[in-house]
Amino acid sequence: MHQASEDLLVRLKNRSNRPGNFTQILGLVVTELTYRKAVGTVSPTPENCNPRGIIHGGALFSVMDQLAGLAACTNGCGTVTIGGSIDFLRPASPGQTLTAAATVLKFGRRFSQCQAEIQDEEGRLIARASFTYCTMEPLEDTLALTGE
Repeated sequence: MHQASEDLLVRLKNRSNRPGNFTQILGLVVTELTYRKAVGTVSPTPENCNPRGIIHGGALFSVMDQLAGLAACTNGCGTVTIGGSIDFLRPASPGQTLTAAATVLKFGRRFSQCQAEIQDEEGRLIARASFTYCTMEPLEDTLALTGE
């Protein structure tokens, strides 16, 4: 396990932002990917809403899982999510641009621990989450699996 190269991080970020990916369905654009950190903007649409017209908690959870998973990959290895928990602090509505960020708290030999949060346009915390990822194959192999 080591820090992924800059080239590898650029490839991973580009792969994440490619049209047709889950990140696009969520309205997520990854704007920054550096060692231990991933940042993105989220522009949720009405399709991301629950019956009350606010952004569905599952969409918010997925955004943070996507970013935390990317942050966990910055050690040069692919990952899979093995656990996560979230706290919802206030609602978010479609039409807002939200900012999401994830940070690796600890890289372990087999597992990594990350935290993530989403803020609204005024900097208010919408939700926060923690995730555990299982460390898998080298990131080069992961990208090869996806045709990169």
